[in-house]
Amino acid sequence: MAALGTALLAKATHIDVDVLSLKTDVAPPNERAYSARSLCKDVLAAHAPRLEIDLGVTGREPLNNSPFYGPDRLDSSNLLSKVSGKQAYGLFLEILRDVDAIKDEAEAREVLRSFLQVRCLDLRRFDASERTARFETLQDLTHHITRVVEQDPELGKRAQAVVAGLLEAAHGADRVVVSPIHDPDRHFPGDVALRALEGEGWERAVEVRHKSVPRTDLEHFTLKAAAAKVDRAAIVSVHPAQEALPDLAEVVAWAEGKGVWLRFYGNWDSFIHEAIFWGRALSPREVDRAADAIFRRFQELKVSEAGIRCWLGLDEQGGARAGGGDQGEAGA
Repeated sequence: MAALGTALLAKATHIDVDVLSLKTDVAPPNERAYSARSLCKDVLAAHAPRLEIDLGVTGREPLNNSPFYGPDRLDSSNLLSKVSGKQAYGLFLEILRDVDAIKDEAEAREVLRSFLQVRCLDLRRFDASERTARFETLQDLTHHITRVVEQDPELGKRAQAVVAGLLEAAHGADRVVVSPIHDPDRHFPGDVALRALEGEGWERAVEVRHKSVPRTDLEHFTLKAAAAKVDRAAIVSVHPAQEALPDLAEVVAWAEGKGVWLRFYGNWDSFIHEAIFWGRALSPREVDRAADAIFRRFQELKVSEAGIRCWLGLDEQGGARAGGGDQGEAGA
């Protein structure tokens, strides 16, 4: 989305630009080329937060990654060979070629305006004061979490936001860092991490999955944590099909041999209670406030408007006690 917005901005600025180009210093020279990364970083991404434009990412340099970092120009040979979701990226290239074919400045600006209007519409702001779902006990909160996540996982966004929000409630917002989905392990192993109380580094790392997790995934994550010198690691699998792992004790013992205390949670109830127990104890009033921490993480991870409305209790089903229940047994 950021690459598309950058191409539209370039076209609206200079009608003769080659919108599929990525760099200006190329051989043989391309007189129509422009630096997509510079335009995106210095103009579009720089002003997007103030103008409330949703580029799909929050970093300062959205094009500082594959497949936009290395090639001189976007084409099917260098793009489709380096990305997953080839059908979507193929459509992306078709759109860029259509944009490149625009010869009228007024049309180019109209297309850019349309893009900005649509991306701004995605930023409907909610406030925690709108929340009608209220929680007196951890059981209330657990039921609501289960219902909201199962309604539409959004590729794992909702579950990640819940884990980050719960850890924030237990340990404080400044210690909890969450990665965007599909962008794990850049700064720490897993999806959510807890900063160390003293010095640099990470005290705990959590992998969040909304699918069934086999033993091998626990082993791979253990090795990642060990390599990053994180000695407390957990996997949270909240998929209804998740089964208890009969050999979990064996995996935990193996992980200890690698210098990692490993935990596996197969349902929300077990994770919530242990996260709270080993963090800052919550009074009944603070249980309800924990919901606001989760709400903030919903916004940080750009959960859909439907998901935010569901969390706040503004959807048609509504209610903190609607649906839910525990899922399976915790592995440890």
